[in-house]
Amino acid sequence: MAADSSNPQIKSIIKTLVFQPDAFTSEQAYQAIHEIMSGVATEAQIAAFLMACRLTRKDAKPEVVVACERAIQEHALNTRFENAVLADEIVDRTGGDGQNTFNVSTTAAIVAAGGVKIAKIKSIIKTLVFQPDAFTSEQAYQAIYEIMSGVATEAQIAAFLMACRLTRKDAEPEVVVACGRAMQEHALNIHFKDALADEIVDIVGTGGDGQNTFNVSTTAAIVAAGAGVKIAKHGNRAASSSSGSADFLESYGCALINVAPEMVPDILVKHNFCFLFAQKYHPAMKNAAGLRREIGIPTIFNILGPLTNPAKPRRIIVGVHSRNLGELMIEALKLSGVKKAMVVCGAEGLDEISTAGYTYKHSSKIDVGNMTRIAAPLHYTMHRKTFSSDNYHRLLFHYQTWTLSDSGVITASTVHPTHDFGLATHELDSVRGGTPAENVRTLERILAGNLLVDDPVLDFVLLNAAGVLFVAGKAATFKEGVALAKNAIVLGKAKKALDGFMWATRTQDKS
Repeated sequence: MAADSSNPQIKSIIKTLVFQPDAFTSEQAYQAIHEIMSGVATEAQIAAFLMACRLTRKDAKPEVVVACERAIQEHALNTRFENAVLADEIVDRTGGDGQNTFNVSTTAAIVAAGGVKIAKIKSIIKTLVFQPDAFTSEQAYQAIYEIMSGVATEAQIAAFLMACRLTRKDAEPEVVVACGRAMQEHALNIHFKDALADEIVDIVGTGGDGQNTFNVSTTAAIVAAGAGVKIAKHGNRAASSSSGSADFLESYGCALINVAPEMVPDILVKHNFCFLFAQKYHPAMKNAAGLRREIGIPTIFNILGPLTNPAKPRRIIVGVHSRNLGELMIEALKLSGVKKAMVVCGAEGLDEISTAGYTYKHSSKIDVGNMTRIAAPLHYTMHRKTFSSDNYHRLLFHYQTWTLSDSGVITASTVHPTHDFGLATHELDSVRGGTPAENVRTLERILAGNLLVDDPVLDFVLLNAAGVLFVAGKAATFKEGVALAKNAIVLGKAKKALDGFMWATRTQDKS
């Protein structure tokens, strides 16, 4: 068995362990340990691999153990071994059965420690591995707080994130909210007067849908701002698509890095639209950004964006790429204290209101006056119904209603472009995005009113702008929202909102 360290494979091996554990082979185990011993794997990758082995129980397979021991033996006299972990902590560890074996669980704990600066994250990782049922949201908060503070090592961060992923603790609303709270406490603060704070709305997607559509949520936010909604949009550069919201707005001419916290209230009062660049407002994320790329696995950070808008909007639309994530997100938003929220997922896995057909919708309207922070358990009522599309497919949907006593109601349903918005349906291929510059040219045509009625991209924007207007309380129905959005474009108010924001960023307008 020959291993190659000139072309590192550990990142793809980690993905196999997480997404296809049954496909993981002893050859991959050998290759990973070879790269660790050769010094080509990063500290984060080492911790992630070892934690994944432990939690998928691949460290209990004899053929994996033999392969790992062989790789270690081949590097027994290699001084580079010091770059990974101490030799006496990798091999010849005695388990409770008295057998000397390659002990990945011990190694994972030691690598996760990584020269621990404080004790709490180390003990939290051990809880996740050995007593996952005892893991609490406060421990999640503490771990993220230490990561954001810069006191956790890269190995500790990778081990914690991988353990959360493989134990599914990152799918528990209380844990997600606690992690978001720790991130918020390290973000730049924005101070609003109460009246303005209550008006702020955001529309944001979690990403990861792989659809590469036009920058619809940003454009919908601009159109809604033109219709009178106070939009504080939180976003970043592209991660997997061709054009992220920040790339898009910068291509239009906005100097996003100039938007300081003290400027935001004035911009919203004057122009209704403001963009909060995550890279600027979450400087502590620098402690985790690099290793997230190194391990290549979606983690809890991938879903914290909607919960960590520094403007703390009380009304929000969140797009997600899966129904399971939609159910998690709406519960997390409720626990975080939002006033009204809508979580949407297109039937195609689109993290927007879909122009192609049905969109799953989870809505939350919360009576803040009667709401306690964490109230009674959620009660599930199952419903089932079949819908027919006038477009090109028939789909069977299951939807649920969530009830939280005396606090508010969460319902789940579907929406359709024609039935609910009065707009035509269009296949997703007709609303694909391009580069930021190409998307800006489309944006300019939309804002100038130069797109024809029933244009696919225009309808895509109107759908999502109507959703914002509905959540903001400006429209009683989605169809009314569409009318208001069209009016904002025709009267030039949407363009005025964007241009006002752009010039504020370029002149650092603080007057």
